[in-house]
Amino acid sequence: YTKLKRYIGLFRVDNLLSRDPYSLSGGEKVRAALAVTLAKQPGLLLLDQIYDALDPESLVEVRNILTQLSNEGLTVVEFHSRAPSWIDEADLCVFLLEKGVLQGGYDAIWRDVGNADVKMLPPAAEAALVVEQQSGVRLRGAPCRPEHLAAALIPVYPAEMLSEDKPSIPSAARASCLSQEPALTVGGLLFSYPGFKLGPVNLSCYPGERVALLGPNGAGKTTLLMSVALLLHPDPVGSIMVLDHRTQESKTPPPPKYRHVWARSVIYCFQDPDEQLYLATVKDELMETARRCEAPDPLRSALDIAHELGLDGLLDHSPMDLPRPLRRLVTVGGALAAFPPVLLLDEPSAGLDPHQKQKLNNALLRYARMGGCAIFI
Repeated sequence: YTKLKRYIGLFRVDNLLSRDPYSLSGGEKVRAALAVTLAKQPGLLLLDQIYDALDPESLVEVRNILTQLSNEGLTVVEFHSRAPSWIDEADLCVFLLEKGVLQGGYDAIWRDVGNADVKMLPPAAEAALVVEQQSGVRLRGAPCRPEHLAAALIPVYPAEMLSEDKPSIPSAARASCLSQEPALTVGGLLFSYPGFKLGPVNLSCYPGERVALLGPNGAGKTTLLMSVALLLHPDPVGSIMVLDHRTQESKTPPPPKYRHVWARSVIYCFQDPDEQLYLATVKDELMETARRCEAPDPLRSALDIAHELGLDGLLDHSPMDLPRPLRRLVTVGGALAAFPPVLLLDEPSAGLDPHQKQKLNNALLRYARMGGCAIFI
């Protein structure tokens, strides 16, 4: 217990000890898992894309702890779908590319990696290669963080061109959204269990809006979305109302016996896609929600969203055989195919590469333009 106590303190999970593990947020689960694992005093720690669930502050904190433990002799091996911004801190980088394996120090191999597959580099390094190609100037250093890129660009571009002080432009699209009745109205919602309380929450979201829900790990973001979706049962106060853009009908939560019909109005995509997938093929998964929501043509909807998200070559594959980012796109695609009035997405872009994120953004933009309301963490 003495060893465990050290890591409980390091990862700040002492306030979580009496909580049900299934009630923890994704970031809290990561910190708790690290504390338990490291208490066993391993010599080698393998981390498989653990950072996706951490908020920025927690990510920096966990990185600092792992750096400290590495200096004490722990070997840490991290797996990423794309190189993180702190890759320059690694003693050895190994890139598994289609053309083979590249390994070495980041500063020595980053251009070779970029020439083979630029999407494997951190965004700052990808941008640096674009600048080099367009300007013909070879940048100094090996950029992997935004501040490195900014410093490397100063000899190439005047400082005033790099300023972030830009006037904000009012959104005509948002003004149009606010002229309508809200798609989702939450009034005074409360949710509590031992050691945690959320609310009261008051929220109005409009047809055509894409709403970002922000907050640190454990703030209650997932709890709020699951409460709106009636997957959790909020305290018996407050109200939830949905306006169906398809029928202009206002709906409130039905009695518990009939709460399954609420999913026709409000669809929630789980943070972990594996909690949502259960059918034999990607095509079945994309069709299922649309079918259950009585969409006019589930097959056509499934094929359209598959093409939009880049899944059309995978329709006959088992979703569980796909990499985690593609499984996530399958779950979001299934929800989009049903075209609900309100779509709740729990970290839908976690683990996606920039190309996949762009496809997801385009799909959500089309959904919003057609009158849907998306709320995402």
